[in-house]
Amino acid sequence: MSDGNKFDVTTYAQQRQQNRLPLEEMGNVLLDAMQGTLICLDNHNIIIDVSKTIKNYFGFEQSEIIGLSILLFIEDSERDSFAKFLSSTSELYDICCVRMIMAVTNEYRQVKVHRKKKFNHDNADVHSTTPRHSISIGTILVLTLDDSSYIDITLFDVHKEEFYTKMNLIGEITFEDHRGAVITGYLPHEIVSQSIFNFVYHEDRLVKLHALWKCVTNGASKLQWRLNARDGSLVFLHTEYKLIANHQNQDTIVARNEVLDPIQRSQFDELQAAWRHQCAADIKGNSSSFKLNKGTHTVILRL
Repeated sequence: MSDGNKFDVTTYAQQRQQNRLPLEEMGNVLLDAMQGTLICLDNHNIIIDVSKTIKNYFGFEQSEIIGLSILLFIEDSERDSFAKFLSSTSELYDICCVRMIMAVTNEYRQVKVHRKKKFNHDNADVHSTTPRHSISIGTILVLTLDDSSYIDITLFDVHKEEFYTKMNLIGEITFEDHRGAVITGYLPHEIVSQSIFNFVYHEDRLVKLHALWKCVTNGASKLQWRLNARDGSLVFLHTEYKLIANHQNQDTIVARNEVLDPIQRSQFDELQAAWRHQCAADIKGNSSSFKLNKGTHTVILRL
């Protein structure tokens, strides 16, 4: 940046090669699930990096918008108010709706913007394992289409032993990221189109069903359970479910699966017993939502 207003393309390109943010590693599964795009701005509202999902939902190539002000893509009448939104000093997540131009049609479409202001004293950066990026990022934006659901992308942590799964409302797996193969032993193509219950340890199926039911009815849920790995071992997992509403296609459930640490595993049996009692009580109190399959002695969720 040569001064406060002019943008030096050559200098920027050199800095970008040195400090490129590995966004491709930072939760594109979640972004795609919520029809979202992640954009990083510097302190002058210049786009310094963007997720590859920008092409899917806004029509731009990554290279087309990096180095440009985010304000150039906002409708003229809303530009000043959006600039004030970006300059707010609040440390909390802020949300606003604004009209942003689409590359293919050159028309403006209402989008929802989720903002997190970054500060120099932040210890952790959601984009990199190196602290040098914390100062270069001024603001993190997640843009979603106005009717999409939002997931907190900053929950993603490359240091955790975790993987993401997508499924439909009856538990049929539609996607699993490549890290799942390392943890479970199953390749993605081996489990896609199968029911998640085919991989659940038999004692935990009721808890799993209960968590799916709560996600469908409430929009989110969580549980601890055991997965039958390919080698015959059990993988102890903490899973958080998020319901992604899609009015044009089928709704989707996104699951964030994290391997339990030794302390969590030592507490598993005690917590699981309490969860099973709660599950049984909820199912009994909502019997119209469930159907007993006497042939397989399993409970089926009615949607």
